[in-house]
Amino acid sequence: MASTSIARLKSVELFTGCTRTQLAAVDRLGVTLDLPAGVTLCAETHPGAEFFVLLSGLADVRTLSGTAAELRPGAWFGETALIDDAPRRATVTSRTPVTVLVFGKREFAGLRVVSRDIGERLDLTTSKVVAGEPPTELAWYQPLSERHSSVAGSAASTLEAR
Repeated sequence: MASTSIARLKSVELFTGCTRTQLAAVDRLGVTLDLPAGVTLCAETHPGAEFFVLLSGLADVRTLSGTAAELRPGAWFGETALIDDAPRRATVTSRTPVTVLVFGKREFAGLRVVSRDIGERLDLTTSKVVAGEPPTELAWYQPLSERHSSVAGSAASTLEAR
């Protein structure tokens, strides 16, 4: 098994309901990276080539239109650009040191078929992002108030660079 443990993957909402065999397949498909604070993981208007799952740390999401959010462990982002084959819709930057599980385009396609539930969750968040809605009500996505987002500077946006 790769560096990401089954227990860690099991705690991520995207993988809820996956069997141990499915989680092992997810683990084989992704690459785990430890990155410092201040790294731009994806940039709005750029082509999307990766999908990310935030395993630890905090990341900021920002759009050019001013939408801002904080991503917490368990968050995922980048799927909208891959599913819609469109430019990223936001910039995501690590606020603290982070550990991310990264899937390239081919691995992302494989991830979508590991479990029907994973594919459905990815399609649901994509449809919400495309509609201009927050991708989830879960704790891993925290919209920031306008006051806080203007003070926070220039990190990243609405969920995603989806």
